[in-house]
Amino acid sequence: MSEPYAAPPAPPGPPGPPNPPSGPPPGPGTASGGASRGGGSSLGLKLGIGALGVALVAGIGVGGWALYENVLGGGGPQPHDVLPEDTLAYARLDLDPSASQKVALLRLVNRFPEVGDALDVKSDDDLREIAFTRWLGLEEACDVDYDKDVKPWLGERAGLALTGGIEVTSDEDETARSVAEHTVMVVQVTDEDAARDGIAQLADGCGVISDIADDLEYDEKDVPGITFRDGYALISVNQEASDAIDAAAGEGTLSDNDAFSADFDELGEDGLVSGWYDQAAVTKLTDEAIKQLEEDGEEIPDDVTEFLDTYESVESVAMTLRADESSVELAGLSRFTEAPETPDVAGLDALPTDTLAGLSIIGAGDLFDEAWSSLEPFLSDMYELSGDLECFDVPDVEPVEPVEPVEPELQPEPDVPAPDGPAPEPSPEPTPEEEDELTPEEICESPSFEQFLGEIEEDTGVSIPDDISTLLGDGVTIYLGSEGLDEIDPDRGPEGIEDIPVGIVFTTDGEIMDVLEKVTEVLSGEGVDLAVKETDDGAVLATTEDLAEKLATSGDLGSDENFTAVMSSDDGSLGGLYVDLGGIIDVLESWDPPKEIAEQLDDLAFLQSFGISSWESSDTGVSFSMKLSFTEE
Repeated sequence: MSEPYAAPPAPPGPPGPPNPPSGPPPGPGTASGGASRGGGSSLGLKLGIGALGVALVAGIGVGGWALYENVLGGGGPQPHDVLPEDTLAYARLDLDPSASQKVALLRLVNRFPEVGDALDVKSDDDLREIAFTRWLGLEEACDVDYDKDVKPWLGERAGLALTGGIEVTSDEDETARSVAEHTVMVVQVTDEDAARDGIAQLADGCGVISDIADDLEYDEKDVPGITFRDGYALISVNQEASDAIDAAAGEGTLSDNDAFSADFDELGEDGLVSGWYDQAAVTKLTDEAIKQLEEDGEEIPDDVTEFLDTYESVESVAMTLRADESSVELAGLSRFTEAPETPDVAGLDALPTDTLAGLSIIGAGDLFDEAWSSLEPFLSDMYELSGDLECFDVPDVEPVEPVEPVEPELQPEPDVPAPDGPAPEPSPEPTPEEEDELTPEEICESPSFEQFLGEIEEDTGVSIPDDISTLLGDGVTIYLGSEGLDEIDPDRGPEGIEDIPVGIVFTTDGEIMDVLEKVTEVLSGEGVDLAVKETDDGAVLATTEDLAEKLATSGDLGSDENFTAVMSSDDGSLGGLYVDLGGIIDVLESWDPPKEIAEQLDDLAFLQSFGISSWESSDTGVSFSMKLSFTEE
């Protein structure tokens, strides 16, 4: 069986597809990112490696804030036109992607009554002012007057980046300084003189840059560093750093970077917020740092080597948030060193057109095997721990009423003749050494985790994990339909499961029918009778014989308008999730819900569908999309 594609985690720090590794260390975007005194080489290396993703982290954070600052109008260069070509990570706020995108997003926000009321914003508002004065309260927190200190110079685009040339050494202070000096925020400005004064006031009043500079012991007179290029302010931790970044941009900008350009050309239209991460460059930098530290005799932290192992096949990641009149989408692209190998499995588009919800997992069997190899030791430890805890259970004892002590009457000791022969010796108590030799099994008998799994197989015939891996095989598609849902009787209990049109399509080359026979026999014993239908490439498990027959035949969901509005129809699908929101709302309304719930359903009636999909978009690129569609009215 070919290895399935499994989307790797995103670079350390940023939340979002793919999933992040645990525990990235603090970078320069936080107060703890400054030099900590005397922590050793491991912390220094972690600071450097973790900070390679901090620009994207902070950029998305700033993006979430500046999204609310969006205004109409503008033009000119984008932030990537003033950043150096060797930029490692980049987040961009286009405060004017297009009038239609801004209006569409604000219309969507206002269609959720609670959200719209909380934000209290209209499509023609100056969101920069609202963000400063109302939402974030920066006027008071940073001691600025928006109309006087900010509005006269603030433009419509912004970005945050981590540029190349970082030096990661065993010295924490040197590493932290290098990271800080290669981190830059770029803000479009309309008046350079006013911007210089306003940015300096914000940096001092808000305290972020000044606090970092203080931790790193920079001269206050050089903080922050501000340089202007093509209508943008390049803001860094001190003036020398800002000048150096500006000089590097003069040699070539990020827009000249072939990998960056190729990724965004393939990704398509830029949206309100976008980001890019050059994993290949980060991996190279990390390798060089590790070699240098090894030559210096320093120990390399385990999480750094795990980082390299996880991302060795990833070259870059790009993503953007965009909107139009009928949808909002988070779209992304991951580039790999080689094309992923995936099984050929019919996906969600082969389900029936009455699908309310569908989930497709390509390569499910191999994904389960990988997950089990990690989970099995943990589950074993937890099982054995629970068994040990049972040894300490205190039996229930009926409370005893206290009894007043009674003084015994003194009696003369009787004359008892001494027995013939020596008195018997009492049984010796076990020594501490002998007690230590007792095994847990001798103290408290409990089966091991392997024995527990064996008991399950003996009772049910289902072997874990082998039968589960066979069942999942090349892929699994789960289906929930709409037919008959409006007539469900919730009082029927387990026997009423046949009223719910639910089914699972298995694609596998294993002996799946034997496994399904065991599973259905176990469920039947619990009062749940399911139908099984064998297919040419696997089998179908469903609540009724008719539904099993229906799912065994390819359906036409791929041609449904609600489906195509949120799911990719490209070849090379790697699975995904589809939910017909409008259909679910219709079903819930048919159940005659209470008035309060019915009103909430009315408020959500504009929602149409939601989808998450991924697909091979090129020889080495995998695209992914999370999309919500809604009615225009």
